[in-house]
Amino acid sequence: MGVTCVVCCHNSAERLQPTLAHLAAQVVPSGVPWEVVVVDNASSDQTSEIARDIWEGPPDNLVIIREPRLGLTNARWAGVRQAGFTVVSFIDDDNWVSPDWVETAWTSLAAFPEVGACGGSSDSVCEAAPPSWFEPFSGWYAVGRQGPVGAGRSFVDYLWGAGLTVRKQALLDLVGRGFLSLLVDRSGSLLSSGGDTELCLALRLAGWQLLYEPGLRFTHYIPSFRLSWDHLRRRYRECGAAMTIIDAYTFGLLPGPWGLRSRLRETWRWQLAAASRALLWKVLTSAAAWPLAEGDPRGLEIEACLGRLRALLRDRSDYDRRIQRVRQANWNRLPIGAAV
Repeated sequence: MGVTCVVCCHNSAERLQPTLAHLAAQVVPSGVPWEVVVVDNASSDQTSEIARDIWEGPPDNLVIIREPRLGLTNARWAGVRQAGFTVVSFIDDDNWVSPDWVETAWTSLAAFPEVGACGGSSDSVCEAAPPSWFEPFSGWYAVGRQGPVGAGRSFVDYLWGAGLTVRKQALLDLVGRGFLSLLVDRSGSLLSSGGDTELCLALRLAGWQLLYEPGLRFTHYIPSFRLSWDHLRRRYRECGAAMTIIDAYTFGLLPGPWGLRSRLRETWRWQLAAASRALLWKVLTSAAAWPLAEGDPRGLEIEACLGRLRALLRDRSDYDRRIQRVRQANWNRLPIGAAV
């Protein structure tokens, strides 16, 4: 009974201090035990040593482990395996959580036994002045709200990986039924993505609800290099590639394809043709404005189409099999609503 905050780190020595300082400053009711698990994910710097040296919270509340397999998904599952408590909160190494984070994470899942995961809202602190195009795309930086404007707690379809707070039993139930993440997510300098989407869709397939909890608040520190247009273009391209795997879960949420057209729509050939048409259309409709200016969303849409098309060409032999495997999995037999 309690909360484990999992901080996944890859070469995080220079940015870890404020993250751990905000966790050490938690104001937690005496009846809620908690801990921080720092996962050193194949770092080549002094991440583990720095984390141990700068921790100012209760000494017994810090656990440091190593995960040699590079990839954010690998690091998060290592943290889940190490977690000693029933609520697991994934804190990125550049997330500065509010002083009541642990308490809010605990009470949110305790109040809603049908909820498998919850997430909150964030503000940004940028190393340099953000570009003019930043605000419309702030969601790509896990900045803003994850629920309807003006609403309080609400059920949603998807949550960011930053600050994602999950019921550990829900994760163990997924694994017990054979769930295996198909995406490794961010890996070193590679911007591969989609691991948070995959996990959220898997939880929904298993019958769990996702909750937006505005009381879960954090600040996201964004370094200068992430504020370049080229960086965001690469993010879109990698997201487009990841969506070919996310398709398996998206189709899995739908009822079985009954008509011929529905069955064809789920096939690799159909999706390859659709992706080719989408890319061609976006290029043709943008030709008059070429080269596209920085901040023009059409450039990002083209990148996403390129990423998807390349991934489809690469995954020809696996695409159809993934959809069938997800659809035929025994999702609905999972025990739902386990008590916190």
